[in-house]
Amino acid sequence: MGSAVLTSSDSAWPWPAGVTEATVEAIGGSGGSGTASGNPATGGGGKGGGYAKKALTKGVESTLNITVGAGGGVAGNGSASTVVQNGVTRLVATGGQGGATAAANSTNGAGGTTEVGTPTGDLNYAGGNGGTGDFTANTGVSGAGGGAAGPTGAGGNASGGTAGSANAGTFINGVAYGADGRAGVTTTGTAGGSATANGLAGDNYGGGASGAKTNRAADGTGASGAPGIVVVTWDDPAVTGTMDATETGADTFAASGSVAITGTMAATETGADTFAATGTVGSTGITGTMAVTETGADTLAASGTVLVTGTMATTETGADTLAASGTVLVLGAMAATETGADTFAASGTVSAAGIVGTMAATEVGDDTLSAAGTVLVLGAMAATEAGDDALSAAGKVIVTGGMAATEVGDDVFQASGDFEITGVMSAQEVGDDEFEATGYRTINGVMSAQETAPLPFVAKYWTGSTWQVITRPPVLH
Repeated sequence: MGSAVLTSSDSAWPWPAGVTEATVEAIGGSGGSGTASGNPATGGGGKGGGYAKKALTKGVESTLNITVGAGGGVAGNGSASTVVQNGVTRLVATGGQGGATAAANSTNGAGGTTEVGTPTGDLNYAGGNGGTGDFTANTGVSGAGGGAAGPTGAGGNASGGTAGSANAGTFINGVAYGADGRAGVTTTGTAGGSATANGLAGDNYGGGASGAKTNRAADGTGASGAPGIVVVTWDDPAVTGTMDATETGADTFAASGSVAITGTMAATETGADTFAATGTVGSTGITGTMAVTETGADTLAASGTVLVTGTMATTETGADTLAASGTVLVLGAMAATETGADTFAASGTVSAAGIVGTMAATEVGDDTLSAAGTVLVLGAMAATEAGDDALSAAGKVIVTGGMAATEVGDDVFQASGDFEITGVMSAQEVGDDEFEATGYRTINGVMSAQETAPLPFVAKYWTGSTWQVITRPPVLH
C-alpha cells in the first residue's frame, strides 16, 4: 500500500504511476479563539476541524487539486480541506468556527459551534464545539477548544474550560491525525487587578484554540486555530512484466491467495527466488521462465497445487525444490544442466500426468522422487549423470521411458505396490540397480545392454522370503 500525507496545499498533485483507484481522507482547519477585552471577561474557544473520506477512480486527469484547510486567526474561522477532481469537488472536510471575543465588562465570548463549508464525501463527521468560559475573577476559566473529528466519529465538544477530545480513529495508513482541543486559561486576582492570560493556539491537526481571559483593563489576546491535513492512500499496482533483468539480491513473493508471474522473473541474478502461498502458486502456474541463469535456489511451496509449465532452470548451480500437500507437476524440462539436486515430495500424487519432459539431461547431483501415492516418470529419467536416482512410493512406481542412458551412480526403486519398467532400464552404467516391491515387479524392456560393474548387471528382488540376485535381463511377475 502507498500513501501520501499532505500538510500543505497542492493544486496539481499527480496520480501515482499505474494507480487507478485511491482513497482520500482529510481533517479541516480549526477555529481560532476569542480575545478578552472586558474587565473581567473570557473569550470563546474555537470549534475543531471536521473529517471527510472519499474513494476516487482515476479519470482522464493526471492530477488532483488538493487544498489543506488553514486554522482560523484570532476569533476567525478555520477553512475546509478539499479535493477537486476534473473540476468537481469530491471531498470537503469542514473547518471550525472561531470563538467570539468578549468586549464588554463581565461577559463571556461564545464558543464556535458552526461548520465552515458543506460536508462532502462518502463519510463525514463534524469537529467538536468550542466552549464558553466563565469571567469570574478568581475561579473563572476561558472557553476551551473543541476536538478534531476522525474516521470513527465526531470530535468531542468542549465544556466550559474543559477541552474536547479528538476522535481516536486511525486513517487507512494506520495513523490517528486528529488533535484534542486546548484547555481554557485562568487568571488570579479580582476585577481591576493585574492578571491577564492569552488564549492557547490549536494543536495539529484540527484541534480548536482556547480563549483568552482578563481581570484588568489590559486585553487578553485570543489564539489561532490549527491547520488540517489530507492523506491519500492506494494499493500498489501488480507487476505483470519483467520483475528484474539484472540483480544481486533476492525476490520474495508471499500471498494468502494466488501468486502468479506472467513475465520473466529474473534473467540473471545471484540471489534466490521464493514463492509461497496458501492457495495456488499461479492460477495457471508460472508461465514464464523462472530463471535462465542463476547461482541461487528456486523454491515453490504451497498447500494446494504447485505447477511449473515453463523451464524451471536451464543452467544453475543451486537446487530446485517442489513441495506440496497436493499435486506436484512438471510439464517442461526440470533441468538441462546443473550441479545441484532435484527433489519432489508430495503426500498425494507426484504429477497427475507425470513428469512428461526430461528429468535431467546432464547433471552431477541426485534425483529423488517420493510420494505416498504414485510416482510416475514418462520421459527419460536421466540421459547422462554422475549421481544416484531414487524412486519410492507407498503405491506404484512406474518408469515408461529410459531409466538411464549413461550414468555412474546407483538406481533404487522401492514400492509397497506394483513396480513397472516398460522402457530401457540402462544402456550403459557402472553402478547397481535395486528393485523392491511388495506387489508385482515388471520389466518389459531391456534391463541392461552394457555396463562396467563387476557383473554384467546386478539387480536384487524379494521373493517373499529371501533376496535374489540376478545377472541377466529378467521379466519378473
